[in-house]
Amino acid sequence: MSKDTFLQKHKYKLLLLSILVIILIPSFFSDKNFPLVNTILTSVFFLACLNFIRNRRRAIWFSIMATVIIITSHWLRFMYIDSLVVKYDMVLLHAVTGFSFLLFIGYHLLSSIYKSRKMSIDVIIAALIGYFFIGMMGSNVYEIIELFRPGSYSIQSGSFSDPVAPLYYSFVTLSTLGYGDIIPTTKLARSFSIFFTVSGQTYMTILVAIIVGKYLRFSEKQAIASVKTDKSSGSDLK
Repeated sequence: MSKDTFLQKHKYKLLLLSILVIILIPSFFSDKNFPLVNTILTSVFFLACLNFIRNRRRAIWFSIMATVIIITSHWLRFMYIDSLVVKYDMVLLHAVTGFSFLLFIGYHLLSSIYKSRKMSIDVIIAALIGYFFIGMMGSNVYEIIELFRPGSYSIQSGSFSDPVAPLYYSFVTLSTLGYGDIIPTTKLARSFSIFFTVSGQTYMTILVAIIVGKYLRFSEKQAIASVKTDKSSGSDLK
């Protein structure tokens, strides 16, 4: 199997793996090494997004452009980590472009789920990726809010400008856990927290209904095919 075929055959699994890695792995590194590790893994994640979409001709050029902008801004943010001006511009560029690109990829993910004629592991993985995407888009939005209105989030320890804090807060909010260690303090921050909380629950409700419906239709088709096969076998015996 060629490398190209492997990347396309396992594009759903590779995309999910890149998400899990970007969430779990950086936590094992020291504060000194974390920015570099986070930047590398973020780059890998968006390359996995590009790999997912690259066979769609109408989408490929936008995807390439968005990937280049996101990865470049993230590396500039890392290299000029002590420059507040560059950091501000790169965080804003990364957050806006990242949100748009994830929304774009998410649309194609949901489209592939809806158009799928049978249940498969890729459909389940795509559904899971979609949930992660909502959390990651929420993180982008919270970063933008904090940039324009500093102090919109009260955090018990550390700083909300840390890349992990918005991502952590986004998933805690999305899953309705609400530990209380990060609190939205402005009306805008609270409004978007409510929006993403409701979005996460709505997504899960709709998706479960779609997946269960597909599973039932697939099971029904298999049952009908099995009956036809049995009848055909019985006719041959006669």
